[in-house]
Amino acid sequence: MTLKEIKKAIISLSKEEFSVIRLWFDKFDAKHKDEQYRQIKLHNSAEKAMREAVKGVVLEHKKSGLALAVWKEGKVVNIPAKRLK
Repeated sequence: MTLKEIKKAIISLSKEEFSVIRLWFDKFDAKHKDEQYRQIKLHNSAEKAMREAVKGVVLEHKKSGLALAVWKEGKVVNIPAKRLK
């Protein structure tokens, strides 16, 4: 269907038909926004969990006195426990 045909079909709709289509699009849009919100919430929860896990690992290494191995500039670097924040 061409854009011209779509415009012609929309113009020929009655007010009731247009209202039904509009309502359907509004529900579709609301559902889509709800899904986006869920994905953002999940992403934020995952990021928070990752940060807490990293803090836990750093704290464990600091308490035990073990160096922490990290990836920096394409290389593995050991950070002494004394330098951990």
